[in-house]
Amino acid sequence: MSNLNDLMAVKRLMSAQFLRPSLLVAAAGLEATLSVREAITHADRNVHAVGVGRKFVEGKPVGDFCVRLYVRQKLAETMLAPIDRLPKAIDGIPTDVVEAPRAYFAAKKKGTKSRVAGAVASPASKVAAAVASLAQAVPACTSQRQQRQRPFVAGISIGHFNITAGTLGYFCRSTRDGDDPETTYLLSNNHVFADTNRGVEGDELDQPGRLDGGTAADKVAELSRFHPIQLGGPANAVDAAIAAVSNEGNFTTEICSIGAVSGVADPQDDLFVRKHGRTTGYTEGQIDDISFDVTIQMDHNDPSQWALFTNQIRIARTSSHPAFALPGDSGALVVERDSQQAIGLFFACPPDGSYGIASRLSDVLQLLEVELL
Repeated sequence: MSNLNDLMAVKRLMSAQFLRPSLLVAAAGLEATLSVREAITHADRNVHAVGVGRKFVEGKPVGDFCVRLYVRQKLAETMLAPIDRLPKAIDGIPTDVVEAPRAYFAAKKKGTKSRVAGAVASPASKVAAAVASLAQAVPACTSQRQQRQRPFVAGISIGHFNITAGTLGYFCRSTRDGDDPETTYLLSNNHVFADTNRGVEGDELDQPGRLDGGTAADKVAELSRFHPIQLGGPANAVDAAIAAVSNEGNFTTEICSIGAVSGVADPQDDLFVRKHGRTTGYTEGQIDDISFDVTIQMDHNDPSQWALFTNQIRIARTSSHPAFALPGDSGALVVERDSQQAIGLFFACPPDGSYGIASRLSDVLQLLEVELL
């Protein structure tokens, strides 16, 4: 079995080879196609993510870890020119080719059409309908997660006044020198709270988000700071922002359907996790990649806008949940299923919800200089 250091070294090598800006620009907007000729033509731009996880054979894990190459579309080796064939091993480290759709997260500005899978809420998809059909007796905060709630909790609709809607992740306090340690902050994504780098300190955050009927009268917080998202090539570690609560005492420090968080833990492969989001409510998933380097296309409608995120957490949906997350769930806190320890901050997924991507919470807290309440 390969050791972790060797796996990570090969993963970095493969990321540098397949996720370099020149290839990503050329691959922008490409999706799986039924045209064999088109698929072969674009075979050199097929990889959109590289990670470390278990190797699968006929859909089942065989136990060994490997470097995983995620492609839009799997093609028979005999169809490809030798130069376009992905390696089966690098320096003795095995690889695995995984077919998966691309992930999205950036929201269009309010009032424009969008299909992205982040702080967005487009008309309900078939997957969203399937998720909703699972709901039976649920807490009021779940059934009303797209409505105004006072006091409000984490895991429900919120957003910068200039986006559609995302999810409130959790509550925190600042550890930065000079900040008031008694001020409560809300935690979510940059693209939920700061309109993908466009926000300025003091901007209004509404609960619910504007797509869900929120107005200036529903203001609950003001943007405090965010970690900038680098576009077009430089690697990103997190998609995160905080906002200072406007009216103290008007919230309950817990996640809807999950409760209060007890601490922070590192992600582990095969770990079962859960989250509560604005669109899908309570869902569960399983971590299947512990160091996921991925290119996120910012917007279906503008393929030239993309960002590279490294060392992320990939979470696969489980058989009991048709989607781990969908548009509008961005910002949800990812928590261990069997404990109250937080693992990551969800920010992106493909339109079918087959997997989700979360930033490591330890990186989020360090870069924003905050700690969970």
